[in-house]
Amino acid sequence: TYYGLGGTAGAFAFTRDMAFFALGALADVLVNGYLVSQVIALYEGNSLVSAWRKNLRWTLPSKIAVIPLGILVVVLYQVYGLPSVAMLLLPLALARYSLDRFRLLREVYAELGATLSQAIEHRDGYTHGHSLRVSQYAVLLGKEMGLPDDEVELLHYAGLLHDIGKIGIKDSIMKKDGRYTVEEYEEMKGHAAMGAEMVRGMKFLGKAEKWIRHHHERWDGTGYPQGLKGQDIPLGARIIACADSFDAMTSDRPYKDAITWEAAEKELLDKSGTQFDPEVVKAMLKVIDKLAAQKDKPIKLRGRAW
Repeated sequence: TYYGLGGTAGAFAFTRDMAFFALGALADVLVNGYLVSQVIALYEGNSLVSAWRKNLRWTLPSKIAVIPLGILVVVLYQVYGLPSVAMLLLPLALARYSLDRFRLLREVYAELGATLSQAIEHRDGYTHGHSLRVSQYAVLLGKEMGLPDDEVELLHYAGLLHDIGKIGIKDSIMKKDGRYTVEEYEEMKGHAAMGAEMVRGMKFLGKAEKWIRHHHERWDGTGYPQGLKGQDIPLGARIIACADSFDAMTSDRPYKDAITWEAAEKELLDKSGTQFDPEVVKAMLKVIDKLAAQKDKPIKLRGRAW
């Protein structure tokens, strides 16, 4: 591309070759991004334009930043020789290695969350897939509400682990057919605080521990475990509460049959301002409308959720 645009071989002259070098690099970025986006679009089932925009939004700044680095490598090589290039690239290679380790660690966290959520569901067959669906709804809600990517990622983990405390609930309660007695319900309510204690040592979850602890609080202050009210309830907990309730309403349980998405929307509206944060309900209704326009129900997200 560089030569095709008019660049010349030999010593790099900044004023003569800079424009050709930059244009060649930019063309490479755009073409490469287009080809990669085709693969992403096919994998995720999205449009090519959408995948390309998303890919460019994430990769274009870093790709453009590499252009002056390439020029610097050429100039260093011409002036000081190969050792100077090695001195420049070695720290970058180490940084890349560290980034790869970080990405691997994130994948381990995701697999750990999925494994723990499966452990919950093995104890309660009626909630099969519940934690994953809550996680996916929570992620979509977080995106709809404009939360930053790091908080959306935490919503993914918190959604998977929101019921982790049920591991500590007796089998006689967990596997009971029918409604709980008052005493059984009080014991079941302990799963939220118990779950928060169980994940406290997972430093990567950060404030998601509080989201797990408070995902059964209610907007009007009548929830548990602490009876928090309104804005005192962490936003992540309010999001998970809405996602959790929507999936519970639209899934079969031992004591009730699933209701339709339309009926669940009405239930969310009826309880907006009492059980649920009104702003979260507004966002959830938008999420439901978008999902209803898709063919697959329940939702199916491919690849990374956030």
